Amino acid sequence: MAQRDEIPHLIQLLEDDSEVVREQVLRELLSFGPTLDDVLRELEGQLTPAQRHLVMQLVTSQFAAGARRAAWRQWPSLPTRRAQLERAFDLLAQFQFGWAPPVRVAELLDELADSFRSTGHSRDAIALNRYLFTSKRLQGDQDDYYNPMNSNLIYVLQEGKGLPISLVCIFMLVGERLGMRIEGCGVPGHYLARAIVNGQDVYIDCFSEGRLLTQREVEQLRGRLFPTLTHLLTEVPTATDIVRRVLRNLVNAYEMANETEMSALMAQLLEEVPAAQ
Repeated sequence: MAQRDEIPHLIQLLEDDSEVVREQVLRELLSFGPTLDDVLRELEGQLTPAQRHLVMQLVTSQFAAGARRAAWRQWPSLPTRRAQLERAFDLLAQFQFGWAPPVRVAELLDELADSFRSTGHSRDAIALNRYLFTSKRLQGDQDDYYNPMNSNLIYVLQEGKGLPISLVCIFMLVGERLGMRIEGCGVPGHYLARAIVNGQDVYIDCFSEGRLLTQREVEQLRGRLFPTLTHLLTEVPTATDIVRRVLRNLVNAYEMANETEMSALMAQLLEEVPAAQ
């Protein structure tokens, strides 16, 4: 562990061109733990304001990242699927942005639900489908499908486009606020929504402007599935099922973007998600 009188030199090395050197210096500084702030005050006269600002920025960021990792291990224990999903998506947004966004997923979903209520439309999944994917113009990102941010629900809600599973999750979570039964349907290669309307299953392709699948298309889809996978058409996915699929998408998207550190981080987060609840 570094000595206190070495801190000014260590801080200068934070500006070194070598990432290996910077990471080693950061580890040395973090080894002081919560006492680092006191140490920096004692050395106030030896540090320039810019140096002190730099080190506190980096250390605060590291402590925040550690807190996020701790929180990530806790979300599966929340009492409801809705709470689990919204907490997981909040944390994923923080991991992706590198900082805590000023808005939470739940707040954006609340706004959508309140906005739908104000229209006076009937409280059914078909009306909500038209509202989200026609009136509000949520849509699949056809042009930049593999953009990792398409799995970030805050980004998707603000930009109005995303992956199939992101759009389905928005549909599900807004619908739950309105008392509607909407589920995800994770068939291989795609992600659909399944809504219960008048006691019947209705399948919706949220990526394609909320298009309703015909009965013939559903039967064709069933026919393409292996017999061991037909249960996916009626199965109710858990929050961990959904988050694991989102993370697999993120691992692949970051790998394709040559962002290997972020891909590795998403793989680590995936490993920490329980396979079943």
